[in-house]
Formats: sequence, structure tokens, C-alpha cells
Amino acid sequence: HELRTPLAILRTELDLALAEGRSPAELRAALSSAAEETDRLTQLAEDLLTIAQTERGELPLRLSRVDLREVLEGVRRRFARRAEEEGREISLQGMPLQGRVDRLRLDQAVGSIIDNALRYGGGEIEVTFAPAAADSVEIHVRDHGDGFPPEFLPRAFERFSRPKASRTDGGSGLGLAIVRTVARAHGGEAFAANASGGGADVWLSLPRSDRAV
Repeated sequence: HELRTPLAILRTELDLALAEGRSPAELRAALSSAAEETDRLTQLAEDLLTIAQTERGELPLRLSRVDLREVLEGVRRRFARRAEEEGREISLQGMPLQGRVDRLRLDQAVGSIIDNALRYGGGEIEVTFAPAAADSVEIHVRDHGDGFPPEFLPRAFERFSRPKASRTDGGSGLGLAIVRTVARAHGGEAFAANASGGGADVWLSLPRSDRAV
């Protein structure tokens, strides 16, 4: 089902684009939708590969010392156009900070959280990062929507787990599972909660030193 739905939508949009008599505006809309479904399939393929590697007991990491702000700014830019199309913004706050992480895995994890915030949240999406202790850093992604259903929070990071109200939106239910997988592979952890002022808050706690595994 997770593959059939976006594939069916992609085929429909391409058929519409190929139909005779389509206006330029209709063609742009169809191609934009097809591009979105292609991105969704790409993300799903990456998530499934990550899950498969985890089940084999191997999630390869290429650790290097990176500027976390630079990595997170790249993720923010990647989702900026999509957020703008929905009348929303993604902000990034945090001083320059070094971390020893796998750049691509961190991009994947934070991207999954932002994707969830765009799908299910509301308002501005705030990405913040700061040292949380002498040897760790926390990366928070918070939105200003309705937050998580309370009954969903205990299983938010389980594979294929989604709130009942979101089961027809095309999401795979793998995003937050990937987030925790990446966090734990680094020797850290992932958390989710409803923020006191409203909205969902999902964050990664990662070690900063060479003790990361």
C-alpha cells in the first residue's frame, strides 16, 4: 500500500500531463504533483533501505566533524519551497556548533522530522540546535499546529505507526522510526512531545565527541 498509492498518483498525473488540450497552468500543476510523488517515493525507498540495514544489524555511518548549522541550513533550504507553497516558513536558530556525525544520516533524520511537521503540523517550523550538556547537542524541530494525539506519543517512533487521522495522507509511518534509528546509531536518542505553548516538538540528542559510535 505504501508504494502503490504514490505510484498510482504519479501515473494519474503523468497521464493528465500527456492528455491533449492541457493548458500551461494544468501542465505545471500536473508536473508539480508528479515531482512531489517522485520525492515521496525516493524518501520511502531510502527509509526502507535504512530499515533493512538496521534489521541486518548494520547501519553504516561515515562520521566526520561538521558544522551543524551548515548541515541544518541545507535541510531547511531543501524544504523551503514546499513550505512557502503552503504559506509557511522554516526558521533555523543556533550558533555555529561542531558535531561528529554522519552528515547524510543527520540530513535524513532532520528531513524526516520536517516532512512530518509539514504534513501534520501548522504554522512556522522552528529548527533549533544548542549544546545540551558538556558533551551532547540537541536538535529540535517544533511546529505550531495541534501537536500529537496524546495516545499516539508512546508509539510515535514505532515502524508504520501513524495517528488514525493521518492514515490517508500518503505518509509511510516510517519517518520517526528512521529518526530514532539514526539517533541511536550515533549513540544518541530521539524524543517527541507536545510543546507547552502548542504544537509538536521532536528532537535528537547526539554526542559531540569522538565517543560517538
